[in-house]
Amino acid sequence: MAEQTTAIEALRQSLKLEQRGHKFYLDAAARTTDQRGQEMFRSLADDELKHLQAVQRQLEALTAGKTWVTIGTTPTKPLDLDQALLPPDKETLEKTISANASDIEALHFALEFENDAYNLYRKAAQETTDPAGKAMYEWLTQQELDHFNLLMLNYEHLSSSGHWLGLQA
Repeated sequence: MAEQTTAIEALRQSLKLEQRGHKFYLDAAARTTDQRGQEMFRSLADDELKHLQAVQRQLEALTAGKTWVTIGTTPTKPLDLDQALLPPDKETLEKTISANASDIEALHFALEFENDAYNLYRKAAQETTDPAGKAMYEWLTQQELDHFNLLMLNYEHLSSSGHWLGLQA
């Protein structure tokens, strides 16, 4: 029963995080003038909405006293759940500001957001004993890792060249 309560609380945190991410990415797309940046932020907003729906299904099932819902998706590559994302070099992230400060700041915030989501999901994956719950958290962890990598490539490219890579990264 304690694991069920812990799982429900983690899912509630996940729900808030995904809602916040969805809103942030929509706002960032609206503020970004570069088409590649807009497309990337809209794509990330769509992904966050999918994550939100998956988390909502799990939360509804568990709060109704049912078991985890199998999502039918697993990470495409093995995950090291002990590996943190930041800092790859957090000081560099904080120091790199160019003439495109608003876009850079949005990417910086997005990187921190994805890092927080990644850490929440990898911790939940480590603590969840139910195979369906573990699979869902591992899938979410992989999704956040993919988002982080895309954002980092755009961050580095925009910082050094002044141009977005977008989804082509």
